Amino acid sequence: MKRVLLAAFLSACLTAPAAAKDLDASIMAQPDAPIRIVGCSGEIYPMRNGQNFTVQGSFEDVGPRTATAVRMGFAFFDALGERHVYNGLSTGTYTAGARIDVTPFGGQTGAETRRLVCFAMQAAFSDGSVWKANAYPSGAPSAPVAPEGSLISAEIVKQDDAPVRFDTCAITAPKDTFMTTNLLLTNVSAKPIRRVDVDFAMLDGSGETRSYYEWMTGSYRPGAAIHGSAPLRTGPDAAFSKVTCTVRRVDFVDGSSWSAATKSVPAQP
Repeated sequence: MKRVLLAAFLSACLTAPAAAKDLDASIMAQPDAPIRIVGCSGEIYPMRNGQNFTVQGSFEDVGPRTATAVRMGFAFFDALGERHVYNGLSTGTYTAGARIDVTPFGGQTGAETRRLVCFAMQAAFSDGSVWKANAYPSGAPSAPVAPEGSLISAEIVKQDDAPVRFDTCAITAPKDTFMTTNLLLTNVSAKPIRRVDVDFAMLDGSGETRSYYEWMTGSYRPGAAIHGSAPLRTGPDAAFSKVTCTVRRVDFVDGSSWSAATKSVPAQP
């Protein structure tokens, strides 16, 4: 009798689900998508043969079209970066600015699932058009982005042939859809300069790159410092982990100019 009770007890322990555990969840940056994911969460329940999961999320129609169906993607990653994608479809009439909660759903995934990334996968609109994501989340971990108003990690591209020396490139992380710059360059040529154009390659947390630029005008004699400071407008979802700063073009007072031989190099995390 004791053996029967012990066997039943052990069987119950092996089959009973363990306590739920929150997954490390994040949202993939999709700056050009008409649908923006604004919520992402998931729980896993370890079982004897894998893990059960529940996921939920929210999205927003960023307009100007009215969406009638939105497919939200849920990408699970294991310890080796292997990806498994599930999706949740929501239908209705979603006008610009509307925020919608996706109905929670569950399923089963591998025992070593570690991370969840949510993204907009597909959307249909009332005008008959359809949008599809051109990329899914990758297995590489997201790079940490700079908090609002703090300095973004910056790298200045070395350009030995440039008529200006790039001394300082400081950019604050976006706040209220604006980021600010603080630049310092020096005229190392033998001619007065009237304009300098600078490129910024901004790397976000998912590895996507966005480009911005700024220019300074004046009359900068040889050896003179060239200061630049400007607000740059960004999208409402902009968040960056690194910036690469490059001199694109220099115009001289005499009408001649210098241009960089290569385009700006995207920053690497």
